[in-house]
Amino acid sequence: MRNAIALWFLFHFLAPERLEDIYIRSLWVAQIYVDGLTMQSTVVAVVIPDEDYCRKHFNNKNQQQQQQQSFDELCRNDKLKQIIMSDLLRLAKQYNLKYYETISNIYLYPELMSQGNGLITNTFKTRRMAARQYFQTIINQLYNNDKNSNLEQQQQQLVHLSKL
Repeated sequence: MRNAIALWFLFHFLAPERLEDIYIRSLWVAQIYVDGLTMQSTVVAVVIPDEDYCRKHFNNKNQQQQQQQSFDELCRNDKLKQIIMSDLLRLAKQYNLKYYETISNIYLYPELMSQGNGLITNTFKTRRMAARQYFQTIINQLYNNDKNSNLEQQQQQLVHLSKL
């Protein structure tokens, strides 16, 4: 439970590594960091897309322009984000993840986590505390962008819990 995420709103502890092991099965994803905030009912993720796969399979209207785009620009493409999010939701359904284990929002980050940036160990495990600090602004932004849908989900969950 050392690296567990506590979702106090739901009284659940999550093992983010378990979720990452499922979501990394997406061909669109090279690396993924799943995190959650204590008072939220869902988790969010920073996704580092697989650059080669994205460039090969992402259908953009002007493929020549797409090849000239930097990977950073490609990661800011909303259509690519939707495609990757859809694939992650497909995996959540395939592996029967609970709603609180299902990613509610993602950020496409163009730089791999590495020992150089201090985000992984020499055994290639994520340094969770370092990653949380490194991505804190992004994580907060993901929850703020998803705030209205989270409020609706929380209200629905409260109604459901009150019926039990």
